[in-house]
Amino acid sequence: MGLYLERWGFTPKKPMKKAYEQSPAAVKKWLDEDYPVIAAFAKADGAKIHWGDETGVRRDDVCGHSYAPQGQTPVIRVNNKRHGLSVISTVTNKGQMCWQAFDGALSADTLIDFLRRLVKDSGRAQARDRSLLLAKLQPRTEPQ
Repeated sequence: MGLYLERWGFTPKKPMKKAYEQSPAAVKKWLDEDYPVIAAFAKADGAKIHWGDETGVRRDDVCGHSYAPQGQTPVIRVNNKRHGLSVISTVTNKGQMCWQAFDGALSADTLIDFLRRLVKDSGRAQARDRSLLLAKLQPRTEPQ
């Protein structure tokens, strides 16, 4: 099968991941209708728009490809002790970044602490002086 694919111009590649939940129509509607209202509001108030998201990183993650002789599976030595870290971050339309690392899952308290720091770092007196867009975050409300 590989020879046929090669003859037809196909080569092995690592696949790109794309969210199957994405709705192009909903994205277009948001960009055409909702975002212009947010941008106009921020401009009128002299506010910066921060695009925010949260992610987790682990030190035992192995990405990419490796090589081994034909018929053998490559083996990568890893430490069995898992350690993870979470990060919440924002970036403005002009590329200014703010971030905070923390242990565990995002909680409501961690999100509120991050937002307070964001407002404090802005040098502006009130939280309304910033617009923050979060990607459907669902912080935990129970103590950890």
